[in-house]
Amino acid sequence: MTRSESINQATPILSSRGVYIIRNIVNGMKYVGSTRHTFFYRFGQHLKDLELRRHHNFLLQRDYNNVGMSGFELDVLEECDASACVEREQFWINELKPEYNIRNNQKSGAPLGYRIRIREKMNLR
Repeated sequence: MTRSESINQATPILSSRGVYIIRNIVNGMKYVGSTRHTFFYRFGQHLKDLELRRHHNFLLQRDYNNVGMSGFELDVLEECDASACVEREQFWINELKPEYNIRNNQKSGAPLGYRIRIREKMNLR
């Protein structure tokens, strides 16, 4: 199978929405998120923010700075309707206990209200 055939086969799933995982293949740490847009759009947002060193998740950003994109995989866990994304994201957070989801008891959507102090953030880089 050629690369273009592989990309064409992946296109339908990238144009859907649901729950995804970002996996650090160097240390095994994981981040689970969901999107009500498309996977293609959300993955692009993550990659752009990581490249510009402004990702909202400072642990993920720190590891990305150390190993680069070649140290990460982005995969779809589950396709779902936009209305079910937060519920299904929470299921996967509970199931996989992803280390990059900052707090062990994180609820899906929680980072929107969570702010870490600047001094703490700088010390963790």
